Amino acid sequence: MRYFHRLSYFFVPLFLTLGCSVDELRQPTEFSVVAYNVENLFDVDGVAIFSDYQQDEPGAPFAYSRRKLLTKLEHAAAVLSALESGGPDVILFQELEGDFTPESQVTDYAGFLQEHAGMTVYDMIVREWQPQYAGIQAVAW
Repeated sequence: MRYFHRLSYFFVPLFLTLGCSVDELRQPTEFSVVAYNVENLFDVDGVAIFSDYQQDEPGAPFAYSRRKLLTKLEHAAAVLSALESGGPDVILFQELEGDFTPESQVTDYAGFLQEHAGMTVYDMIVREWQPQYAGIQAVAW
């Protein structure tokens, strides 16, 4: 009984978050979950606790740059879109930057998406780059 009780602390909030009613909890429900390691997805503001992402030498061949950010985002999109049924119901991302620049926080994700609707990530990072994009934290990309 204790084991079931402990598991309920995890699963009940999970199902409620997925929008299930109490009646639906009684029925078996299928959903897909993917854990995806983005391998240190950082923004490009140069503020990082790891020297690899501080961009002290922007011309250096191995410096973290807009091009590397774009490559990581394109790879993640390709992998996730290749999954059956257009992608999973839940994605658990690992290794996103813990952003330490408070002025670069996106707090209204719906507004952020609406503001940039019609733009691709490629457009934002390559074609229509603006300096304020450098601080958009990794979780928002």
